[in-house]
Amino acid sequence: WFASNGGGQLCYTAGGNEESLNQMIDYCARKVISSLKMYTPEVYPEYNIVTITIMDNNTVCSCDACMDFYAQCNRASSGPVIPFVNGMNKIVREWMAKEENAKYRRETFKIIFFAYNTMAEAPVGYNEKTGEMETYVVNGKPLKLDEGTGIWYVPSFERTYSIYDKNDRTKLVFEKWSSISDFIAIWTYSHDYTNYLYFFDSFSHFTPEMYQFFAANDVTFYYPQGWFDEKNASAWKTLTTYLDAKLAWNSNLSVDELMDKYFKAMYKEAAPAMRNMFESMRLQWRTSNIQGLKMSGRDAWPYQTLKAWMKTCDDSIELIKELYSDNPQLCQEIVDHIELEWLSPAYITYQHYTGDSLSPLSDVEVTNLKLRFNQIKNRLRVTRVKENTVLGDI
Repeated sequence: WFASNGGGQLCYTAGGNEESLNQMIDYCARKVISSLKMYTPEVYPEYNIVTITIMDNNTVCSCDACMDFYAQCNRASSGPVIPFVNGMNKIVREWMAKEENAKYRRETFKIIFFAYNTMAEAPVGYNEKTGEMETYVVNGKPLKLDEGTGIWYVPSFERTYSIYDKNDRTKLVFEKWSSISDFIAIWTYSHDYTNYLYFFDSFSHFTPEMYQFFAANDVTFYYPQGWFDEKNASAWKTLTTYLDAKLAWNSNLSVDELMDKYFKAMYKEAAPAMRNMFESMRLQWRTSNIQGLKMSGRDAWPYQTLKAWMKTCDDSIELIKELYSDNPQLCQEIVDHIELEWLSPAYITYQHYTGDSLSPLSDVEVTNLKLRFNQIKNRLRVTRVKENTVLGDI
């Protein structure tokens, strides 16, 4: 039942052996039924989705049966998964419909599969002249997901651009999936997973227009993958998470108004200065032509600019300490929010402007920078430099 060329993936045609394929579908359906019996509705009322996922690689089966299937659906490797999921769904539905199994029945139950990596391409045609989607017929049957099934789609958006800029191909794939499925879950990425401490400008992408596009294409479940830190993250990632939560709930909200609320709540009287720092970082990102997830060197992050951002934080901290000296707890909370954003330019400064004879910092300044950085990141529990790498003391 595994792919002919390894990689840990399944062969969704069972090598073209119909008897073996039916056994495979039945086996997987029985696993679902076992879970439905284990996680009963009265104890787990919200357990209503089963996901058929894949290994985290781009391998797909290349046996003769799979290759023939791909050829009939414009080489979309997700094609064979659809009849596989439909077959599972039929068995589970028939079991659930029996009166003796009524106590396990879930009215909103779905079986979905993970449309990710190579599997993300939808097996749907598109007629450019008419602008209509065309369902493929493979082995005599329309290639469409049955009622009660769906997909969990991972769109490959350009996350630093508007959904209407440089994202036409991904939008088309999205619309293709919507044409053959009545349930779409999505998994998006809102941050830079190669370096949490660098600014990543996804603020032109996660906008009301993007969420409205999701809603128009039948998205009913949304998972935005954020940062994997223990408690906090720098480089305005908490702002991204805030906007994501608000706009996913109500796509008619104004980003500018949400940002105003965020900065006023987080920084009080220091909000204008911190907002200017944020906008300056966005401008630096754009004007330096930093592409995708690649972090450039000194040209992209001039020392004087980094120094100005750190000074903005220091000046803001002094202002807050002066204004809230009679309320130590609130004062510390606001200072923590400011120092969290200080970490990013401080870390970039350490990475690009220390350790060689061209450094603009004295030995004492480097020592003080490292000491302060380590104290803040340890106190605020900023624990990762990227997805799978722990951030130690610098």
